[in-house]
Amino acid sequence: MAALWNPATEEVKVIPPGSAEFQ
Repeated sequence: MAALWNPATEEVKVIPPGSAEFQ
């Protein structure tokens, strides 16, 4: 899985494989 770092919210968002947001 991929983890995206969001500097605005200072959160790490984990995106499952096949997620439309990660494509």
